[in-house]
Amino acid sequence: MTQNIYVFRFILFCIIVYSFEMLLNSVDIFIVDKTIFTRGYVTGCLFAAVYVLILLHLGLEHPLTKYVSITAVSLIIMAASVSLTYHMIIIIMMPIIIAGMYTSKQLSIYTFVLTVLSIIISTYAGYYYGVCDANMVLLTTTSMNHLVENGIFLLNQVNENPGVTLALYYVLPRCLMAMSFVYVSNIVNQVIRKSLKNAMKMEEKAATDEMTGLYNKNKLLATIEKRTYDYQQVAIV
Repeated sequence: MTQNIYVFRFILFCIIVYSFEMLLNSVDIFIVDKTIFTRGYVTGCLFAAVYVLILLHLGLEHPLTKYVSITAVSLIIMAASVSLTYHMIIIIMMPIIIAGMYTSKQLSIYTFVLTVLSIIISTYAGYYYGVCDANMVLLTTTSMNHLVENGIFLLNQVNENPGVTLALYYVLPRCLMAMSFVYVSNIVNQVIRKSLKNAMKMEEKAATDEMTGLYNKNKLLATIEKRTYDYQQVAIV
């Protein structure tokens, strides 16, 4: 349930940031084609609205809620990635990081598959319908020194076969990056969980008498400090 709450907050934060960017774009500060930006923004908001409706129906504790939450994050990011293309390179891996909060391996696999699909769709849809990425159109695969001569840009041939070149130079590297993110995210979360488990064991050991297994003075002082029983009659033996 706690993880689902954090995902809901993350989606809300994303929509707030996206709305702020929409405002900046409308006054020509964040200069992206207004039609393209609006299309991505409206789609992302629709996905968020559907997510909230499903969440109200299922509740935060339903076993399917985590799948719905991860799907919502992926769809919102994908909608933004299609329209904003290269502005969204980093955040497209965010669902993998979020999925690491859960202990489910099935969810981790599901998120990876969803991320790969998101990369494929956002790459190709972004190429044709999103903000033009000159690297994709002109297929720049070398350094600036080899592309400029006497101040003239030498590369002027448009990508002849985007179906193959985008898969080779964009989809494949990003999918390999996603695999690395899955591995790192799982390792980091395992370390965090192990540290929390050890901390809980140490706290329990500090509050328990080793011989009898009963709570000791430390537990009593901690209970008094929390003021748990202020309005109850309590006796201590």
